[in-house]
Amino acid sequence: MKSSKILITGKPGIGKTTIIRKVMDGLREKGIKFNGFYTGEVRERGERVGFKITGVNGFEGMLAHVNFKTNFRVGRYFVALDALEECANNISKISCPGIIVIDEIGRMELFSGKFEEFVEKILNDDSVVVATVGEKFIERFMGNREVFRVTPDNRDSAAGVILDKLTEI
Repeated sequence: MKSSKILITGKPGIGKTTIIRKVMDGLREKGIKFNGFYTGEVRERGERVGFKITGVNGFEGMLAHVNFKTNFRVGRYFVALDALEECANNISKISCPGIIVIDEIGRMELFSGKFEEFVEKILNDDSVVVATVGEKFIERFMGNREVFRVTPDNRDSAAGVILDKLTEI
């Protein structure tokens, strides 16, 4: 049996979020139901100042920003957990017969115990999941799940390969 969990990992900046967004576009084109979220940079005057989280259902919130003042910090970014937790809560409240898409499981996101519980739940139940996972955390979550390592050689074809795997499940 094929794994119903696909974890995408690779070095920072390799294109994991781009791949997950292409997978989401492919799922839409095929009419396959899915729920989840992706993250993206926030830029002001050409400089990255933070990260936002965008839910498939239209939810948007700030995940981290240089001007936030919180107890959670990654580099120069202060992390606000409320947007992340609200997005995860929206996913868990909705009965999703399709695929759950998560971008990303990484240092910022794992500051939240609620988000970590949500991730553990969906990785251990019968949900079909595709998620990006930071390289530093992949060992923690991989178990018997399928891991797709993004490299410069496979990143252009990765979305198609992953989409094919998801449609086979």
